[in-house]
Amino acid sequence: MTKWLVHGLMVVIIVLNMKACSEASSTTILAQLQQEIQAILNKTRPAVVTISLKTYRAARPSSDDGFFSLFKEKAAPEKYALQEVCTGVIFSQAGYIVTKSRHINIVDELCVTLYNGQQYQPKLVGADPVSGIAVLKIDVPNLQSVEFSNTDKVEIGSWVTVIGNALGLNSSTAFGIVNEHYDNGLIEISATIQPGNNGSPVFDINGRLIGVVIAQMEPHYAALGGMPLQGRGMVLPVRETREIVDEIIKTARMGHGWLGIQVEPDTGEAVELKISRVVTDSPAAKAGLHAGDFIVMINNVRVRTPDQLGSHMKQTKPGDVVPLVFKRGETVLNTIVTLGKQQDRFLSHMNDQQKGGSLFQAGHNVWRSNIHKEIQRLEQELQYLKSMIQ
Repeated sequence: MTKWLVHGLMVVIIVLNMKACSEASSTTILAQLQQEIQAILNKTRPAVVTISLKTYRAARPSSDDGFFSLFKEKAAPEKYALQEVCTGVIFSQAGYIVTKSRHINIVDELCVTLYNGQQYQPKLVGADPVSGIAVLKIDVPNLQSVEFSNTDKVEIGSWVTVIGNALGLNSSTAFGIVNEHYDNGLIEISATIQPGNNGSPVFDINGRLIGVVIAQMEPHYAALGGMPLQGRGMVLPVRETREIVDEIIKTARMGHGWLGIQVEPDTGEAVELKISRVVTDSPAAKAGLHAGDFIVMINNVRVRTPDQLGSHMKQTKPGDVVPLVFKRGETVLNTIVTLGKQQDRFLSHMNDQQKGGSLFQAGHNVWRSNIHKEIQRLEQELQYLKSMIQ
């Protein structure tokens, strides 16, 4: 009996020791993780800036004050300011700052606030509306810039850190993983992206820049059985961002080739790229393309989706002469197109429709597909209810 009692006590002691070791190990791992996260933030935060945009609008006179207007001491202001906040990242010690291009060209005032609270009025170097990137510059010595990732493609599942100004909160942080790589080169991440995060840098586990947030996928409830996809971000990879920034610094504006067409959105079912509209007097119109034609190849590259077309067009320049193969009915035709320069009045529309480029195309495709399935399900239920009544 004593022998079994001793063995039992030994087992209890071993189990208790294993539990204590496990708890100690868990605590050690959590402490190490906390230190790693803190190291990333300490390394990267000084390179992240807040960008305030202010646009003035004429104030409308109010006629609703009635009797109380007699007690006004002074007239209403002649104008009011619309304010917006986004994020930027210091790209070089020379003072170049990268951010999202939306509204940058049309604001009346720009202000850059550094991590230490100092504020400066930047110079707008240039912007590329197609990629959504803008470059600002401030003349400040000894700026801390980001370190660039040396990988061409971040693996799906890789851990990422987003630092920005979500909802106007300076240096807010979000964590996530890489969800997907798209044909247009963009990266989808699971980190929650809020208003103010546009232009936010995205870092890897070593605190190196892997890209810049240029869009937030629209939240909707059609995917994943009704679960919302809230705030997933679309990221322009660092390699392409650097190329665009270098071009903007050299020329003050990007010059992508322009076809002058709109194509139908990718529903995931089409195997050919259908032209829905050809802009009057555009390069495509001059080359003989019509609405209803199907693009097969451009510049000897096969294209099947708006993403593929947009990705290829971003590699072209105005004046490039490219061969184009297209179908009209059952007839395959060849033509030569001299690409033009994108017109400002077409940029925003093309960005949304053509995927020269549509930043939300991937999420939009899922949304359309699930809506279509939901309609089919409701139609089937309706038919069943009708049969029950009859």
